[in-house]
Amino acid sequence: MNEPIGNNISLKASIRLVEPKGKLQGFASVVVGDGLAIDNFRILKGENGLYVGMPSYLDSAKKPREVCRPLSKGFYGQLQATVLDAYSVRIEKALEAGEVKRDAPSLADRLASGKERAAAYPPAPAMPAQNRAQGVSL
Repeated sequence: MNEPIGNNISLKASIRLVEPKGKLQGFASVVVGDGLAIDNFRILKGENGLYVGMPSYLDSAKKPREVCRPLSKGFYGQLQATVLDAYSVRIEKALEAGEVKRDAPSLADRLASGKERAAAYPPAPAMPAQNRAQGVSL
């Protein structure tokens, strides 16, 4: 996937799928123009969907430090679109080849999710006894 940025500079992403672990879904390498390759972008799954994490390392205090970072929201948007588009294409190819299977939540997970969503709504008001007997709904 190539995305032009600035003065005819393009981004090209290649994807390495991994067994999902926690938020991690895969890794990407990105070539900027024809002169710079950056490896180990992380493809992560958050509450609002997939997003791209910057390459990082642990410093001496065991805190993550980014190796590189986008300098504008616009560039980050282009970077994320390029990586996630390439990820989508790679996943589809892997599905077609039988390398991976589609995620299907278990019945227990779906029931638990439904229970959580239902708990966010206030309980329905009780129907008066005379309406229940007559089959009248509110």
